[in-house]
Order: sequence, then C-alpha cells, then structure tokens
Amino acid sequence: MPADSIVLQHGLPEAHFARAAAIYYAAFGRKYRLLFDEAQALVLFPRLFDPSHAIVALDGGQLIGIAGLHYEGSGFVCWRWPAYRETFGLIGGAHRALWMRLDSEHPPAGELLLEALAVDPARRGQGIGSRLLAETCAFARARGYRAVRLSVVDTNPRARALYEREGFQPVRTIHVPGMQWAAGFGAFTKMRKPVDDA
Repeated sequence: MPADSIVLQHGLPEAHFARAAAIYYAAFGRKYRLLFDEAQALVLFPRLFDPSHAIVALDGGQLIGIAGLHYEGSGFVCWRWPAYRETFGLIGGAHRALWMRLDSEHPPAGELLLEALAVDPARRGQGIGSRLLAETCAFARARGYRAVRLSVVDTNPRARALYEREGFQPVRTIHVPGMQWAAGFGAFTKMRKPVDDA
C-alpha cells in the first residue's frame, strides 16, 4: 500500500492488542526465549500492555507498527504480577516476573524512553520505523522532555543503523556475559537524541 495511506495515532486500541502482541514478539521474542514461547507470549503480552503509552501505525485499519513509550513513571509493557500468575501459575509466574522486572529500564529525569519499536515483519524497510521515531520525538518535545533515549542490542545492526540515521547517538555500550546464550545478544548500547531544540 502507498506510504500516504499510513496513519499514526496515539494510543493502542483494544481491538489491536492481539496483533500488537504478535508484532512485539516478532521483534523481541528471541530475547525472551528462555521465559516463554510464542503461544505463551501472545497470551501474556496483551495483559501487560498500557495502551496509553503507545504510538501506533495503522494502514487500512490494520496495525503495522508500534512505538512503546516509558514516561511519567510507567511504560508500555507494565509489570503486573497477576498477569504472570494467571498465565504461568504461582511458581512459573514468579521467576518470569522477576526476570522481567530486572530487565526493565527507567529513563533519567527529563528524558523519555522508547521502550520498544516494532514493525510488522512484512512491512519493514518501508519507512514505518522512521515515522514512528519522528512522532515519538515530537511527542517528547511537546511534553517538555529534553531527549529521547533507547537501547539496542548488538545483534540488531539494522535497528542501530536506523537510529543513527534518525539522529540518535551512542551514550555507552554495556556487555552482559552469558546473555548471548540466554537471550541472543552479548551487549546493548544506550542511545540518545536531544529533542528540546529540534
């Protein structure tokens, strides 16, 4: 479909939760491979999403991309213990919830965190990610944030190249021993883009 048919909007409609979970898992499933499989993820993630912390791309009414945001103390993927317990049981839910809690990141004061940028695999390379990034920066600027921050793993050079093209600069790279086996990456780089003077 032509690029001008794509509509960006703030908020994830409930009708798109299931598709959002599928798109999110397609982008980040490898990271969670020891915690749950795809079928479990498609049950869990809709229970964790905060729809007010998303900017979405729609084409013909179909969800094709998501920018998950963390600001004002909460993010797009929330830590909700009941969701883990209901999906995995008491014991199975406990260690998964703890892992996810440890994996969460909080932005410095005055900065907005882009928690996740995920595009339908069939629509990648069509500029959707760039449009979601631009809208995220505009959203941050309108709310008085100084910068947008994100993290990208070393096994996703395509995403890093996109962020660099859009003006994000590396802040520091953190190496995590053992994560290559556990989560499919060995390091991640924190990146930042000022938006207060954009």
